Amino acid sequence: ILHGKAQGVVAIRPENGVYDYEHKYTAGGSTYEYPACISDSLTKEIQTTTELIFGKCGCRDYARADYIIDSNEKPVFLEINSLPGLTPTSLLPKSVSCNGLSFLELLKTMLSPAVARWTERYGK
Repeated sequence: ILHGKAQGVVAIRPENGVYDYEHKYTAGGSTYEYPACISDSLTKEIQTTTELIFGKCGCRDYARADYIIDSNEKPVFLEINSLPGLTPTSLLPKSVSCNGLSFLELLKTMLSPAVARWTERYGK
């Protein structure tokens, strides 16, 4: 989510089928598909649900939502992360790249609302 708008869906394929700490934070421990190779309707369902959850949780600016797709191809919401990582294996940069944003553009877009709030409150 970036400014309340869902970004691209990222699929995670851990090398041994378990997405544990090692497979999450070790380069090459998982394969990522972005955008995920899922149906347009499933993508839209995930994005719509994520936007609703973002709003209901009172999030602002950006977040990452995690899901598992069950055996019936239904998304099961796991969590919303209001401070997602920005490492080389992080998912938010992969997600926004589906919409053509570079890492630098992501950072600028993430920071712009905070700068605006600061300026409104304190000036300059």
